[in-house]
Amino acid sequence: MLKVLARPMRVRTQGGTIVARFAMVPAREDEPWWVVYRDECGRWFTTMLEGAELSP
Repeated sequence: MLKVLARPMRVRTQGGTIVARFAMVPAREDEPWWVVYRDECGRWFTTMLEGAELSP
């Protein structure tokens, strides 16, 4: 399920730090989160995060 994050999440990517506003919530706690973000050109990307990487 795609979730709109109430508080944008800072995510480190290969290109630097971005702010993600959407996430795909895992079905189980041991599964990773997928966050959805846009780059400076407006292209959409996803990246996978383990629970320990999530930061408000």
